[in-house]
Amino acid sequence: MPPTGLSQEGYGSLLGRPVIPTEFNSTLGAKGDIVLADLGKYLSISKGGITEDTSVHVEWLRDQVAYKFTVRVDGRCADDKAITPYQGTNTQSAFISLDARA
Repeated sequence: MPPTGLSQEGYGSLLGRPVIPTEFNSTLGAKGDIVLADLGKYLSISKGGITEDTSVHVEWLRDQVAYKFTVRVDGRCADDKAITPYQGTNTQSAFISLDARA
């Protein structure tokens, strides 16, 4: 059960922002284990549509047909590098990962 109970959001929160665990993050304590992300700055594109292929040869003895669906998708951050504000030296980015900790 999430920390906010069943009536609230499905995940916990960190300073009011949702915390979503994924299998793609590093081990706890290593660089990249916690990532702050503004997914509104993530661009994605799909090429073509969904292609469908069938094969009757996979399980021919059991009269089964195998289906394969393919979607081509790519994505990246809208900004290629961190941005330095005009009046300041602290850089800003839509995706930030914590450094390694002891």
